[in-house]
Amino acid sequence: MADKTNTNSESEARAVDEAEATADAAMVSNLLQKAPTIEALLQQIDGPSLTSYKAEESSYVGHNLPITAGGDLEVPIQIAVAGSMVHYEVELKSHDVVFEIIAEREEGVTIVKEASRVNAVESPISQKFLVGSVPCMLTFRWDNSYSWMREKVISYRITVTPPNRDSVIKGRRRRAIPCLKAVQEDLQELKVQAQTAKAEKEVKRNLVEKLKQQLQEAQHDFENAKKEEMVLVEREKLRKEQESALLQRVQKGWPDEK
Repeated sequence: MADKTNTNSESEARAVDEAEATADAAMVSNLLQKAPTIEALLQQIDGPSLTSYKAEESSYVGHNLPITAGGDLEVPIQIAVAGSMVHYEVELKSHDVVFEIIAEREEGVTIVKEASRVNAVESPISQKFLVGSVPCMLTFRWDNSYSWMREKVISYRITVTPPNRDSVIKGRRRRAIPCLKAVQEDLQELKVQAQTAKAEKEVKRNLVEKLKQQLQEAQHDFENAKKEEMVLVEREKLRKEQESALLQRVQKGWPDEK
């Protein structure tokens, strides 16, 4: 019996390690885009401070809670430490109820357990899952909105177990190494992009200088054309007056000849 218990514990520990590694890999893949500052990045990589860290288990318990006909019941739980293991056990007294679990994070909502009907004959139901990234708000929801006649009664126990100190230390390194690689790769790409942007900037700067010169020349030509137009307008006005005076004399004679 002891050997079997040890084997189960070892298998569970391996499963937890694998789940943590998978969660860390998924987090690192998009962490850089969602961490605009050094502090935000290090907060996700470092996890909780070990100065006064205690991996204390938290339990949330409800006994014989009624869910009114047409109503529902929600139990929100805030998870603050990445790598926390959540273990829930739900017992339904009779009939059935819709049960779902969702996880809300800054990047969006994840369906931990899809909404589905749970029958009393199947209870108690139990499951464990790992919370890889935080902060995370877990919501356990039992929905009885489809039943307008029957009240449902449930009991639940939800246990949140933060990772132990060794797991926190391993998790830091497991996240830091691929994140460092991603940062270095992104840095190399940014250097290339920066050089390209610099070259493009020089091309545009030269174009701007050329256009400025063309604009100055065009402005100078415009001013000259405007001056020439004014001179020509004045000359045209003078010629019209001269034409009118000469026509008057040629056609009607000189005033002093009458």
